[in-house]
Amino acid sequence: MSVFKQLAGETMYYGISSILGRILHFIVLTPFYTDIFSKTEYGLVTELFTYSAILMVLFTFRMETTFFRFGSDPGKFERSFSTSALFLLFSTLAFVIPLWIFSDQIAASFSLEGQSYYIKLILLIIGFDTLAAIPFAKLRLEQKPRKFAILKVLNVLINLFFVLFFLWFVPNFGAESSWGVIKSMNLDGTGVVYVFWSGLIASTLIFLLLLGTFKGIKLQFDFSLWRKMLGYTLPLVLVGFCAVFNKEAGYLFLKYLLGDSVEEARGVIGIFSANVKLAVIMSLFTQAYNYAIEPFFFNNKHREDNRQLYADSTMLYTMVTSIAFVAILGFLPILKFIIRNEEMYEGLGVVPFLLFAYILLGIYYNLSVWFKLTDRTIYASIIAISGSIVTALVAIWTIPTWSYYGVAMAALACYLVMVSLSYYWGQKYYKIPYRVGRMGLYLLLAAVVNGLRKMIVDMTQPSFTIELLYGFITVVLFMLIIWQLDRRFLTGLLSRK
Repeated sequence: MSVFKQLAGETMYYGISSILGRILHFIVLTPFYTDIFSKTEYGLVTELFTYSAILMVLFTFRMETTFFRFGSDPGKFERSFSTSALFLLFSTLAFVIPLWIFSDQIAASFSLEGQSYYIKLILLIIGFDTLAAIPFAKLRLEQKPRKFAILKVLNVLINLFFVLFFLWFVPNFGAESSWGVIKSMNLDGTGVVYVFWSGLIASTLIFLLLLGTFKGIKLQFDFSLWRKMLGYTLPLVLVGFCAVFNKEAGYLFLKYLLGDSVEEARGVIGIFSANVKLAVIMSLFTQAYNYAIEPFFFNNKHREDNRQLYADSTMLYTMVTSIAFVAILGFLPILKFIIRNEEMYEGLGVVPFLLFAYILLGIYYNLSVWFKLTDRTIYASIIAISGSIVTALVAIWTIPTWSYYGVAMAALACYLVMVSLSYYWGQKYYKIPYRVGRMGLYLLLAAVVNGLRKMIVDMTQPSFTIELLYGFITVVLFMLIIWQLDRRFLTGLLSRK
């Protein structure tokens, strides 16, 4: 089988798990949440999940990537797996216990006085997700994307089931006497807490299902290997924090830089968060691709043509995401109806910026191969810190004036700097023949083609149907341009062994 067919197949499975899960969230939960929660309550959900994403980096120590690095070496798979899994078990307990003890104080610092149950629920969700990290990584390194996808989708379905059960079925069909215990779980009376109860149930069940990955593995902690793994992973922890900061901190900057009340700021966060969901397809593809490309790097590191392989995968990624950029914006007139609250349509203008930022993030994932294979992860931390500094500076400069548009601009600037630095150092320490000019051309063409479509729409003010037709024509035209310019490259990938 062609190596790129295999990569595409694995990306498809990882994409199914990510995309189907997010689409269910996108089609079902986003309209459901924006319908039953006020923008302030929806902003609280977004804010708490942002803190959760930051904590996940600390809890997991980026041990998935480290497991790929050492587990892909001959004879080290089982020891790397058991050492990584046991380390995360001990570290998770070390983090959860003190944070649980001080949950009241932590809640108060986030303007959630008397609501420490939010902190405790989040800690339990993060704890089980952390314990599941290495078993999920094992499935990826063993090239079992189907099983990975099934469990990820099941996680989403369980979560979705209980969200609808708690927030729709019980309020509409539950008798007061028979649902008393469940209603007592609604600790703040708004129903927001049910979102986190649902997440906890899903995370717990998936972890239990993953226990089968330990079958046949002798659990032993190799201190010598652990020290090597720790040296490799510690810079990546910093990278992980910066990555979450770059992706999620916009919500926090909005809260503290707008100068409004907490309630008004959370309303703005709710608007921005709802419109971020419209860029979710690009984000999901990037995430799915990263799931596939990281083990792909390590599993092919001994090939003679590995550098050309990495260059071609980056080129292919750029082509596909450029098409996705044009398609999402072309069909935005219909995609926007996922957001049920029309108040939130005012944020639609940030979507193109966010799409482009996600494309750059995916290119950075491709370029990251050099420091992962050469064990120069310290450079990854320098790149990530640089990106975070840019994020903070641009956000501080732009948000007070341009609100959530400043968040999108900060993301674009951040990932552009990270791509540039990674490319510069990567060509110095692990030279890969990337087709930089052609990649830049496709990104530019995507922006130009979309700009022309929007200009025609603004000038002609077409009907809804005609506007969608313009979008379809734009996508087809752009795909034909790519095929005409790179037909030989694309057909060559299909036969690449």
